[in-house]
Amino acid sequence: MRNHSIQTGRKSSKAIRLLMGMALATAPAWAQASATGATPTFVTFQGPGSNYTFATSINETLTFTGFYQDANFVSHGFVANTKGSFSVFDPEGSTGTNPLSINEGGSITGWFTVEGFAHGFVRDPQGNITPFAAPGASETYAVSINLGGSITGYSATSGTPNVSGTWHGFIRSPQGQFTPFDPSGSTSTYPTAINWNGVATGYYVDSSGFRHGFVRDSQGNITSFDPQGSSSTTVTGINLDGTIVGYYGDFEDGQHGFVRTPQGAITAFDPAGASPAQTTVASINWDGSIAGGYYGKDNLLHGFVRRPGGTIVPFDPPGSTETTVYSNHATTVDAVVGNFNLASGAQPAFLLIPATTAP
Repeated sequence: MRNHSIQTGRKSSKAIRLLMGMALATAPAWAQASATGATPTFVTFQGPGSNYTFATSINETLTFTGFYQDANFVSHGFVANTKGSFSVFDPEGSTGTNPLSINEGGSITGWFTVEGFAHGFVRDPQGNITPFAAPGASETYAVSINLGGSITGYSATSGTPNVSGTWHGFIRSPQGQFTPFDPSGSTSTYPTAINWNGVATGYYVDSSGFRHGFVRDSQGNITSFDPQGSSSTTVTGINLDGTIVGYYGDFEDGQHGFVRTPQGAITAFDPAGASPAQTTVASINWDGSIAGGYYGKDNLLHGFVRRPGGTIVPFDPPGSTETTVYSNHATTVDAVVGNFNLASGAQPAFLLIPATTAP
């Protein structure tokens, strides 16, 4: 069974989830906390009638997408902006909608379920939704869309939802043509991101069950890689110049973030105060800022932004008991989206906006 999430290294006791027709919803309640100087602004919100809202991706215009669960725990997609606009959407027939990526033009991709089977979709800026499936696939998960409209994801053939021995990567062109791919030695391939140049990255599982990172260039050449000392490599993002980020497990139950240059040099990192090293990386933006989360000495999950020079700045939305970061990609500013836990048990979404870019 494929668990569509990114697990932390804490023996699966915690998880950072990448869960990974149109209607205009009543705008949700927006709460804003800000201050002068260098203090960032947090915008927090809930989907209509929801206690569980997840913001998963943001673009340069500070338009962001995600999903929320209704009272019946059915997921619905949304697209929103900092002016308070909040539009709900679901592909026709969807029993659960999970948008995962928005590009600079406002096109969104993700996946939705029908009778338990996953299908990909792309939603254009005007709200038109096109469902799709990889050729011959019973399940298709679309996870990332670039500026040109190329989409990457993975698919499998199986008669049972979420059960398959092998998943294959794919790239879908803006015209709807599919190119499947797998790194050499892969038994299952999971692309996670594609940049403007058509370079895709992700991870794969070998015959021994170990995860390895890969990068596929626009000509189809695939390079595998692992940070030194990795027992399991998970790749989560790539920016325009080809810098790749992710995290890896070591052989002592630790988990560390890493950044890989286009030339292949890999640097590992952990926020100060991680206890012990338990770091998860979500994404990287154009200028090289990296967003993710880590477990502190309080055994709780906190967000962080790592600046291009290596300085790591931790953060939590006001009232947060735990913070989950999903994305800062496709933006030149350090805006970050995710969700967080409140003491009441509710899980609102948040948008973090640096003071210099706050509306």
